[in-house]
Amino acid sequence: MESLESRCYLSGDGIGPLVSVRLEATDLAGQPIQSISAGQEFLLHALADDLREGEPFPGVFGVYADVWYRPELIGVDAGLTKHDVDFDELFLNCRSVDASLPGVISEIGSCSSQMTPTGEEEVSLWTVKVRAVAPGLAQFVLDAADKFGNDVLLYGLNERVAPSRVEFTGASIQITAADGTIAAENDFPVIVPDETPTQPVIPDPDSIATTPPVIESPIAVQPAPSQLPATEPGPGAQTPAGNVGALVRIRLEATDLSGRPIDSIAEGEEFLLRAYVDDLRSDQPSTGVFAAYADVWYGSELIDVATEAARDVAEFSAPFVDGRRGTVSPGIIDEIGAFAGQQIPTGAAELPIWSLKFTAKTAGLARFVLDPADEIGHDVLLYGLNEAVNPLKIEFIGDDLQIVPSDGSMHDDNENSAAITGFAPAVDRPATILKLIDATDSVTTNARRLQSGDRRAAAVDVVMEFASTGVPRRPGRVASDNGLLSPIE
Repeated sequence: MESLESRCYLSGDGIGPLVSVRLEATDLAGQPIQSISAGQEFLLHALADDLREGEPFPGVFGVYADVWYRPELIGVDAGLTKHDVDFDELFLNCRSVDASLPGVISEIGSCSSQMTPTGEEEVSLWTVKVRAVAPGLAQFVLDAADKFGNDVLLYGLNERVAPSRVEFTGASIQITAADGTIAAENDFPVIVPDETPTQPVIPDPDSIATTPPVIESPIAVQPAPSQLPATEPGPGAQTPAGNVGALVRIRLEATDLSGRPIDSIAEGEEFLLRAYVDDLRSDQPSTGVFAAYADVWYGSELIDVATEAARDVAEFSAPFVDGRRGTVSPGIIDEIGAFAGQQIPTGAAELPIWSLKFTAKTAGLARFVLDPADEIGHDVLLYGLNEAVNPLKIEFIGDDLQIVPSDGSMHDDNENSAAITGFAPAVDRPATILKLIDATDSVTTNARRLQSGDRRAAAVDVVMEFASTGVPRRPGRVASDNGLLSPIE
């Protein structure tokens, strides 16, 4: 019923909306409801509809929003994660949610996981289970998401949809007392603040804001391929450079703060770790990397980095400005990546995707090891390919950086820095051992037995052998195809 909806169409230019995003309350079986007794659970369901007429490629590609409510009436789990939200099977990429502040489900949304446009029909986005806490008319108010890159996107539109062109329709549900009566004090309006608060907000019942902040960003739409079941090599298994059959390369490079590549750095100095992507296909008319996500392992005893959300501490390079994800923790940069904010293919040239500032802490050999991302929707995607790239078809190239004492001398215990912790064996996959060729005499260093599955348990050491080729390389650099003795299963 219209009387039970909170409509927030943010338009000031007289131009009609391009897309509608709406909420509805349902019972646990998915049937729409208008009332519920205090103490019961129900579902909040989000849907979206492309309103454009005559569009040859209609469909909603991505939707992110904030959902505001009165916490004294509605209970939402503060620890809600993207794994607790039931995202529709069409929208499994770049999932996001934050319910840590009472009164708002912040930045909830995802992107399409298929290349084919979703069409003219209204599509389901997600559902969240919530609780009716106390009697009253509970309102859910939709508002544009605030974070850069969390936009409303449509197929065939080479830019984000401005909030003023989105028709946001909230929902209301009457919460009754256990005996079915309606409380005398029944109306509890929800107010949307100008900015997402950092502390819980007690809404002012006198008014409701209608104009959220508008974040201008060069976001565009590219249909995202669907995921494949991940068959992943484990940490420490850098796919050989020049690997035959690789479709895409992801590589790391240590640079100074001006972006110049470096092989060594003194203790106490800052440097950048930069990630690059490159589409290696030569017979594809539409080439380019659309999305890339990965884990980066490093020895935290040697280097320091701000341990926060990657989107807050890393610098993402255009066009990779949408779906920015990742968490920086001691020893691992987890699930870091983004997807391209343009419909035009990015091309065959190597492109930077992100950079992150580190501080050299202790002398030794700092090693950065790339590994496929683990979570659903965090794939490597290419233009013109209607599926995620299998991790075995990705060329991962890490990097090493020699940290020297401030007096320039070599650390006596330099070899200990080769041990990157956190890698783990799992079940049902044989170990893979890489025998690499380096410019040094035959040496032994630490590597890891790699298997699919959870890689965050105890590690198993194996041996990687290096022999001289006469070709100068950095220590630990993966050799070219003429120097690689190939993976051994």
